[in-house]
Amino acid sequence: MTEIGEYAFANCTELSSVRLGNGIRTIGDYAFSGCTALPVEEFNEAVSLPGITAIGNIAFSGCSFESVVIPGNIRQIGSQAFSGIDRMTSLRISPGLEEIEQDAFASCSGLAGKKVTLPSTVNVLRGGAFGQCYERTEDGTYRGVVVELQNRDLELTENDPSGSPGGGIPSIVTIEGKEYENPFGCGTEIIAYELNSFGDFSMPKKLYDTVNTDTEVQYGYSFRKLGDSLVSHTVSGRIPEGARVKIMRAGEEIPVMVGDSSFSASAEGGEDISVTVSLEGYYNKYFVKTAASFTAEWDLGEITFSDTEKLPMYNILQVDFGNCGIDSFSGLELTLEAGNTVLEQDVDYVLQYPYIILKDSVTSESLSLTVNADEAGY
Repeated sequence: MTEIGEYAFANCTELSSVRLGNGIRTIGDYAFSGCTALPVEEFNEAVSLPGITAIGNIAFSGCSFESVVIPGNIRQIGSQAFSGIDRMTSLRISPGLEEIEQDAFASCSGLAGKKVTLPSTVNVLRGGAFGQCYERTEDGTYRGVVVELQNRDLELTENDPSGSPGGGIPSIVTIEGKEYENPFGCGTEIIAYELNSFGDFSMPKKLYDTVNTDTEVQYGYSFRKLGDSLVSHTVSGRIPEGARVKIMRAGEEIPVMVGDSSFSASAEGGEDISVTVSLEGYYNKYFVKTAASFTAEWDLGEITFSDTEKLPMYNILQVDFGNCGIDSFSGLELTLEAGNTVLEQDVDYVLQYPYIILKDSVTSESLSLTVNADEAGY
C-alpha cells in the first residue's frame, strides 16, 4: 500500500492512534478530516515517515492540533489540508516543502500574532493559504499571522477563479495590471526581502503595497524587511538513529531537515546559534557559536553518545503533559519539593525535557511538582 485513500478515517472522532507503514507515499483527500481525538504527536510521527511526500486536500481539516511540525520530506500540502484548526497556535515548516495549496491553513485563528516561517524551498503559495488567520483587537483593527518568506524570488499564482476570500482582503489582487491569488487575510505581517535577485521589488513587497493602497486601514498589512546584509550559513552534522536536533537563533527555533543519519539547516548570521542534540536515555549535547564566530558553514561532524553519557534511570523523573502541545520546559515555572523543602534547579536537579534528573543529594522518596504555565501561554 502506497496511499492512505480518500476518506479513509474521516470523522473517526475517537481515533487516538495511527501507525503508517514505510511504503506510504501520500495521505489522500479527507483521510483524517474531523479526527478530533487524534493527538498531534501521532500526526507528527506519521507524517515524518521519509516516504511520505504529499498531504492531500482537507486531509486533517477540523482536527484539534495545537502544535504542528511539517517535516522536510513533505513536498506538497493540499488545499484546505489543515483548515479550520482554530486551536493551532504553533506551526513549523521544515526546508523541503515546495507547494502550499489554496486555503491550506485557512481559518486557523490561533495563529494570529504567531510567526510562521516559510523556508526558501517554498515556491508555490496559493490563494487563501493563510486566509482568515486573524483576530480582532480592542481598537477595531485586525491582528493576523506573522509570515516570514525566505524565498527571495517567490512569485504569486496568477488568478484562479476557484480562490476563496481571506476575510476583508480580496482573494484576488491586481499587481501591475495582472490578477494574482492572495495567500493572506486581514492584518498579516509580512517579513520578506524587499528586493528580489534581479534588484526589483519582490512580489511580497508589491503585495503589501497594493493591499495597503486599496484596502481600509483596519484590514491592512504590515511589512518588515529581511536583512539583505545577513548571510546564511549551513549548520550540519551526523547523528545516531533516533536522535533529535533543535537549533535556535535569537530565541527562535530554526527548521531542521533530518535524514537517516544526518541533519542540516540554514541560519542567518548576526546572532548566536545554539544546537541541542538529544537521544532517548542519554544526556543532551549542546553546541554554541557566537555571532562573531558564525561566519561560515558549521559542520559539527559525527555526534555520538557513549555508555558513560546514559541518564541515571534510577534517579530520574519523567514529566508527561499529555496532549497540551508542550514540548519543552521553556517558559514554564517549575517548583519541585521534597516534603516542605523546595529543591533548587542546578543544585538539586537539572532539567532535560521531558526529564528531571535528580542529584545524588536528593534522597527523599516523596516529591511533588507544581507547574505554572501561564507565561508560556498554556
